[in-house]
Amino acid sequence: MEFNHVALSVNNLDESTAFYQKHFGFVLDGTYQKPDGPRFCFLRKDAFRIELFEFTDSKPPDDDQLNIKIIGLRHLAFKVGNLEETVETLKKSGLNFGAIVNGTSCKYYTFTTDPNGIAIELYESNKKI
Repeated sequence: MEFNHVALSVNNLDESTAFYQKHFGFVLDGTYQKPDGPRFCFLRKDAFRIELFEFTDSKPPDDDQLNIKIIGLRHLAFKVGNLEETVETLKKSGLNFGAIVNGTSCKYYTFTTDPNGIAIELYESNKKI
């Protein structure tokens, strides 16, 4: 068995696609339209893929994406080499971040959100791998 992708529903497919391409280096891996259904696409970065769906009748989330006590997918996480440098670079391109926190399973971490309010964690590993 091989992991394939994570699916996210978004408000605006074009805006979300551009966000993940600009800030996280994803490349477009196909755009589709279901008859009488959503537009969607796949984005790829290395072996990881995100599927983005845009529905005309989408509904906003009814919970706090950062509350990890709520069952379900809570955030996407990206490992970076130097968290402070990465955060400063991404702030210059318009992203906002919470405080950088000392981690337990990682050295440091922080959160931002995508244009849909989906939580994104950036972390710096405490391992030299």
